[in-house]
Amino acid sequence: MRVKLAAVICILISLVAGFVWFASQTSVASLAEDYIDIALKLDGISRGEVDNYFGSYDPGQISETSLDEILITAGDLKARVDRAREDISDSRLEGLALKIAHLLRVLDFLADGDSLSFSEELGGFFGIPIDELRPETRLDASGRVVSVDRAPTALELAASEAVEELDKLLPGQGSLPFRVSDFQSRFLVPLSKREQLFELALDACEKNTKENWELHLDSGVKINWTREVSTPWHSYLGEGASEISINPLAMGYVGSMIDVACHEGYPGHHAQHVLLEQSLNEMGDFSPEERLMLLRTQKTAVLEGAADYGISLAFPQDKRLEFERDVLFPLAGLDASEIESYLRVHHLVKIANAGVTKTIQAYADEKLPSVAAAVRLENDFLVASPRAVLEFVDRYGAYAAIYPISGSTVTGFLSSLAKLNIAYWDGLQELIIGAEKLPEGFISSGASSDGN
Repeated sequence: MRVKLAAVICILISLVAGFVWFASQTSVASLAEDYIDIALKLDGISRGEVDNYFGSYDPGQISETSLDEILITAGDLKARVDRAREDISDSRLEGLALKIAHLLRVLDFLADGDSLSFSEELGGFFGIPIDELRPETRLDASGRVVSVDRAPTALELAASEAVEELDKLLPGQGSLPFRVSDFQSRFLVPLSKREQLFELALDACEKNTKENWELHLDSGVKINWTREVSTPWHSYLGEGASEISINPLAMGYVGSMIDVACHEGYPGHHAQHVLLEQSLNEMGDFSPEERLMLLRTQKTAVLEGAADYGISLAFPQDKRLEFERDVLFPLAGLDASEIESYLRVHHLVKIANAGVTKTIQAYADEKLPSVAAAVRLENDFLVASPRAVLEFVDRYGAYAAIYPISGSTVTGFLSSLAKLNIAYWDGLQELIIGAEKLPEGFISSGASSDGN
């Protein structure tokens, strides 16, 4: 009789424990859904703050709200999560608490955009430390930013060297920006051919990527040709599908085709999210909060750098020259006799563009007026649309600086892995899948050789 009673007690204890576990998981799931609701409401009033969401939880129609109301709701959610953590020991709950804390920092920043300097914003959200501009920072007689006791970074030095080389490559009358623009104008793709060329470039990027990565979940990329966007914009829809919105007017140069196709598609953002979703599925993790990515995070910065790096990985110089010469140039009706010069100029302009950080920092910190900033972006860094860059800074702040710095980090990191006989494609894949778990400050350590 005692044996039977002991067995019954064990069964009851197991049932109670199972009920408690189920109730706790239900509670955590409910808290996670509230987190998703808050993040998507924020994105509704500040478009782009959610970089991507491909979770199974459908929050339904997001009602109109204000930033103040979202702040209150997020604060209440944090309090509820903190109370739950006192009663439940759960790794998912701990991860959710970190995500909510980060979201609250974003909300506080958006509520008071003057609370952080450009340097504080770049370091606090993206994990990229750069020096503050000193109070002595000023403009010299030519309109350049002068910062006392701050040496140029490697990216700035490389930009200066690229500008010098371009000046020699393109001699003639007029300013260097004019000569670069005049040269590149000979390689404009007719508007009627741009969609076809881009789709061919995307197919080639996909082929080259799938020779190195297994993307078994991939269900393709839909291209939305629209004049409603100024720059290409990727949205991951989940279950291996993406949409890329592109303005055909912004795809004029033949060199843009491979750059955008690889960065936004394969092995860039589309392929990245396919890998991330595959990894979550393989781990059996279907929690919606792991499938939402805020814009202002170190993970976003790493993925942007990885997407930029992937261009040259999918299309090394010789392969790119062959594809553009034999496929894109003839279809666009362009003379391929100068293709080597064109690719060199295209490459050098990208290097020059990467030196803009201090200029946009000075503009964002109101040490440099917009007119002077636009002039310097154009003259010193050969930025084709300086006003658009400054508008991007106005909208997204320090996010505008993550591309060159993070790209430099990814290059340095994968080069170090290659010395350990880890293939570049394998290293890039592991970096993407592990981007969420990288230590804070990863980008600074990877970019140290570039002076950042």
